[in-house]
Amino acid sequence: MKPIMKTCSLCHNPKPISCFGKKSSSKDGHNPWCNPCRNNYYKLKNSLKNKRAQIRSKYQLSSNLVDMILDIQKHECQICHTPLKQGNYCIDHSKLGIIRGILCRQCNSGLGMFKDNVVILNSAITYLGVN
Repeated sequence: MKPIMKTCSLCHNPKPISCFGKKSSSKDGHNPWCNPCRNNYYKLKNSLKNKRAQIRSKYQLSSNLVDMILDIQKHECQICHTPLKQGNYCIDHSKLGIIRGILCRQCNSGLGMFKDNVVILNSAITYLGVN
């Protein structure tokens, strides 16, 4: 008699066997991960793969070099120091194409909005009353 329930080895939730894809090489003939966990895993894996391919193409940075920069930065944004989640970061570069570091999306957008202009950034600091 075939089991009607199975526990996902990723989320550890018991689910009906119909929630697991078939896999002939496993003992019970089904994948160890439920379909939602498996889909999320491959979606994340593919998005990271695409992100790394985009960085390699646009900035000529290898995955190893990006990982090294992230390690040096302790996986934090260079400006606000928030943790950089996997694949959710931006390569910050000057108009000359020089890589300055890796930033979170918000800080990278902020620099872009201020056009990388120190005079405008100082004006914003004065406006905030930080000076």
